[in-house]
Amino acid sequence: MPSYIKSEFNRVKKISKGPAWQFSGLILFTLLVIFAGFASKADTASEKIYLETPLVGDVYEYKLAYKQYTTMKIMRVTNDSIFVSLNDFEINKSSRIYKIDKPENYSDTLYVYSKKEITDMYNSKVIFDINRN
Repeated sequence: MPSYIKSEFNRVKKISKGPAWQFSGLILFTLLVIFAGFASKADTASEKIYLETPLVGDVYEYKLAYKQYTTMKIMRVTNDSIFVSLNDFEINKSSRIYKIDKPENYSDTLYVYSKKEITDMYNSKVIFDINRN
């Protein structure tokens, strides 16, 4: 490159700066990642509380088998047992489980689990989410 062009290029490069908005997408993305991390941590903390103190109406989302997901709703709680009603339906994506979580989809038959069994199911990721209204 000729020297006169190179010197002009260096002069323009010194006085030119990129606009501030140029990095706004990167900043927004970083803030979104940070927010998602905090939300995930808060959700995990809430689930631990829900697991330790189950209430009637809590809904456990769990995996039946490969690409088979459903829910069970707590109907009664005693000192060491949890009585649940199983959902009559299942779905193939865990992100769409809300579509089958309707009161009319739960059977009248109750199944009983010990609190330890429920905790073990949660720790082994069979139960992967706990919802409380």
